[in-house]
Amino acid sequence: MIEKISYFKEILKDEKNDIVDIINKNIIFGVPYIFKDDEEKYYNLKRKLSSFFKVNHRDIFMVGSAKLGFSISPKKLWNQLDWDSKKESDIDMVVISNKAFDKYWKSILEYKEKTIGTSVKDEKEKEFLDYFFNGWLRPDKFPQKYKGSDEWFDFFRSISYKEEFGGRKIAVAIYREDYFFMKYHRNNLVSIRNNLRNERRI
Repeated sequence: MIEKISYFKEILKDEKNDIVDIINKNIIFGVPYIFKDDEEKYYNLKRKLSSFFKVNHRDIFMVGSAKLGFSISPKKLWNQLDWDSKKESDIDMVVISNKAFDKYWKSILEYKEKTIGTSVKDEKEKEFLDYFFNGWLRPDKFPQKYKGSDEWFDFFRSISYKEEFGGRKIAVAIYREDYFFMKYHRNNLVSIRNNLRNERRI
C-alpha cells in the first residue's frame, strides 16, 4: 500500500497530469481496492443501491479509502484502509443523480413547510444547508425528525456489515450532477497538490 500511496502522490505532484483525469482514472474508474478479489460483491452492492434510489447502477460508484486503499480526505489524509477493523473504515458510495437529489429536495421542502418556522435552528441544519448549497446531500445532516431519515437509515442498517456487501458500514452521499462531484474532488486534490509541492520545497 505504501507503493500505491507513493504512486498517487507522484502523479498528483506532476503538473502535466490533469486533475480531472486523475479523478476519472483513480477515483471513479475501476474495481475498488476492497473488492479487488471479489468483483461480484461490488456489482451486487451497486445493484442494491440502484434499486433503493431508483437510479441506473452506472450512476453509483465507490470513493474513499475502500476504493483507493487509502484516504484522501483532508482529516484522514493517507490513512490506509484498515482490513482488520471493519468498524474503522466505511464503504463510502456516491450517487450522482438529479432525480434522486430532487426527490429528497422536494420531500425536505414539504417537511419544512409542515413544521413551525423555517429559520435555521441549529448547527446541524446549517451544515445540511452548506452541503445542499454545494449540490450534495449527506443523510447525517438531514433535518431533525424528517421522516425520510428513518427510511434511509433503516435501509442502510439492513445492508451494512453484511459480508455479501463487503462486511462494513455503508454510507452514501447524493450529488445532484457530475459538476458538483467533480468540483468537490478537484478542489480537494488541488489543495493536496499544493501541499505536496510545498513539502518538496522544504
